Amino acid sequence: MRKLIILMMVFFILPSLSLADVVVFKTGAARKGVIVAETDTTVKLRTKDGVIGTSRSNIEKIEYATAEENEELIRKWDEEKKQQEEERKNRRQELEKFENEQRAKGLVKIGDEWVSPAEAEKRRQEGIRQQIEAAPPKSTGAEADTQASTEEEGLPEFFQNLNEEEKQQFIENRQRMEKIEVSDVRLDSVGGATVVKGTIANKGDIAVRRVEFEIIGYNEADEVILSDRGRAGNLEPGDATSLYVPVRVESELVKRTEVRILDVSFR
Repeated sequence: MRKLIILMMVFFILPSLSLADVVVFKTGAARKGVIVAETDTTVKLRTKDGVIGTSRSNIEKIEYATAEENEELIRKWDEEKKQQEEERKNRRQELEKFENEQRAKGLVKIGDEWVSPAEAEKRRQEGIRQQIEAAPPKSTGAEADTQASTEEEGLPEFFQNLNEEEKQQFIENRQRMEKIEVSDVRLDSVGGATVVKGTIANKGDIAVRRVEFEIIGYNEADEVILSDRGRAGNLEPGDATSLYVPVRVESELVKRTEVRILDVSFR
């Protein structure tokens, strides 16, 4: 009885699903579109989002539209798709225009924000300062000589606060990171876009899962006008991969580019 009621409701609303073939399933659901192929066992229905196939055993009934109605529906879908593509194109053009205007003002994009090169450098320095402040306090007294030796070796001040196992792990990780080499860094113009290219190589003996790096670009005054991040991964020992990162800056404005390794995850 319940199934009969559902089917009666579906058939009642079928007139509103005009200009299309309508497939009514045994569950009571209905799907409209244009049937493009059918056999004794299957039916293929073209919808607005693509072609779907279903077994005839799942179908209760098919309401066929005329060829003219189906052609009209396809024409409507094509018009809607064309309109959506045009809207996306307009949004891209508006975004590109806005970003070009910001770059023309000499601004640098950091995240979702446009700031002056001086502000970009200020934020970078502030980030470094916060990292330093977050580190454990300096050693004093009897630890001074040991601390001096670690500084000579380039170890951070918090190194002396680690236990022996942590120290060993820290040193091993740093040595492994030093085996990740970046070379041939350059900016190219590809299809009107600026791309940072280069090579990242794993010179170590342990496979790398992920490499996170920072790209810094400087102008003639040695001011930061580019600050971006990227990642590469899956580097076996001895392997190398190409660096290819699109950036929002005019290539001719950048006179010097650096790529700094921020973090490395090993397998």
